[in-house]
Amino acid sequence: MRQSPDPLAPIPEPAWLVVRDAHGDVLDASELAPNSNLRAVLTIARGRRIDEGWVAQEIGAHCAFFFARRDGERVLVGVELRAPLGRGSCYLDR
Repeated sequence: MRQSPDPLAPIPEPAWLVVRDAHGDVLDASELAPNSNLRAVLTIARGRRIDEGWVAQEIGAHCAFFFARRDGERVLVGVELRAPLGRGSCYLDR
């Protein structure tokens, strides 16, 4: 049986940890070094959100993101493989 690829497997290029609001606007973005442990980065980000009082969904085995909510606000926190642009667009062309 063939396994699905891990979307959080380390890659030899930079990636970004990005927080987006409900409209897709970038609230925060951090560049991650090539070959970073992306699953660990996302897990730590989730733990920090929870420590700050957010309710965060589990990170699925085949997902590179999670949703979190607090006080009526909902955000998407995820690993993106290209530099984030702002509103409504996921990627900035290199």
